[in-house]
Amino acid sequence: MKLNHYYHQYYGASSSTADYFIDGENNDSYNELVEFFKSIEDHLEDVDVVKVNSITPLGNNKAEVSYSVKYSFENDDQRKVQQFTYNGAQIEKEDGEYKVKSIGKIGSSPDWERRYDD
Repeated sequence: MKLNHYYHQYYGASSSTADYFIDGENNDSYNELVEFFKSIEDHLEDVDVVKVNSITPLGNNKAEVSYSVKYSFENDDQRKVQQFTYNGAQIEKEDGEYKVKSIGKIGSSPDWERRYDD
């Protein structure tokens, strides 16, 4: 899943992206993503959800999700690609659709990292 479209919407705090979150622009995870993308915008080249690792039902219309995201950065003459696994993300059904309640947490270092010289 390509997230460049969502990156631009997160950065711009677009209400259409906020609609994918429980409580919209008041959702802590939504605001965390906005701040995160603002902090890396100068070097971010690409963002992809590369794998949904697991989905665990939590009850009526709720689930916990683990997923992996690959980030590509461009800085001077070097390209860096990192993959992080987010655990404990939560989704809930609201108004007939599943929405993000929490994006989950990552560890302090990437699952893997690769650097490429241009």
